[in-house]
Amino acid sequence: MSHLTLQALLWVTQAGVAEVNLSGEWAVVIAYNDQTRDYSLDLKQDGEKISGSFISPRSGKYPIQKGSFKDGKLNMEVVRNISGQDVTIKFDGKLVGEKLEGMAQLSEYSGSFSATRKSQAKPAASEKSHSPVGTWKVTAETQEGREYQSELTIEGKGGQLSGSSQSRLGSIDYKSIQQEGGKLRLAIVLPINGQDIEFHIEAAFEGDRRLHGTWRTADGSATGPWRAERQAEPAASPAAAAVSGPGIAGLYRLEASTPEGVQKWQLELEEKDGQIAGQMVNSRGEKIKIQNARVQDGVFTFSLEVTVDGSLTGVKCSARLGGSARLEGRWETASDSGSWSARRLMRF
Repeated sequence: MSHLTLQALLWVTQAGVAEVNLSGEWAVVIAYNDQTRDYSLDLKQDGEKISGSFISPRSGKYPIQKGSFKDGKLNMEVVRNISGQDVTIKFDGKLVGEKLEGMAQLSEYSGSFSATRKSQAKPAASEKSHSPVGTWKVTAETQEGREYQSELTIEGKGGQLSGSSQSRLGSIDYKSIQQEGGKLRLAIVLPINGQDIEFHIEAAFEGDRRLHGTWRTADGSATGPWRAERQAEPAASPAAAAVSGPGIAGLYRLEASTPEGVQKWQLELEEKDGQIAGQMVNSRGEKIKIQNARVQDGVFTFSLEVTVDGSLTGVKCSARLGGSARLEGRWETASDSGSWSARRLMRF
């Protein structure tokens, strides 16, 4: 190859790089410790200078600082406020074909990132073939690092997805489940510390047997990693779980309508070797053990003795297991009766 031809080839190659303009919207995936998170970039290029925004669907938009694109290499910094402190994320990548690929560095932590223009970011054909229908073992991690596990069962009927969660909160139906290509979006309302809190989950398929993503509260006040692994064997249905009794153990806030007005108690239930035991605690801290507790045909029954006008009185209680971590039923003595309900509590 002549010297003149080599110079011409180098000029054409460099000119091709210089003509690339990164301006526009990009779909970004950052992978770290077997977890992936989705973000967006809104880039503006002026010569070699890069500006714009880094966008998190969970916490908002952050301006790009010290951004540059030269000889096919992208370097930029993004400052985010995490737990009250400003931290800098450094991106070092390069243009490979029509994708940006490289590393994202946060303090001593690092992960890989890839970005595709949103106009080209279409799910692969293989992603479309993955079906979420089945039973999944779910692990959700809080911002403090605590993990909560549950079982997710997804069904598909008439082109619509529906599902339920089985956990220590009981059986709770998902508010919505939607699939878009290789991504799954779910919404569920959980009773947390006596309040109904709505959670949104966004996850992506990793093959056919794993989902990785994030959960967040509907108001954006909390978020954390979320993952699920498909189970080989189908799990028992919620109805079967209600019959056998597992899943009822926990702490409940109980309210009973009595002739003297509404009385509030704390109901503590535990299971061991297929047996249900527990106690009720009133506002003064007095404890009463429950007796003959059992679950049959989806109905929870037990008895206890309370002091009424100085005498011990037997009380029989029954309640149907609700689908949203609730117990609702009736109590009765030899002379009176009334309604009662209990809401399971969860603290984190």
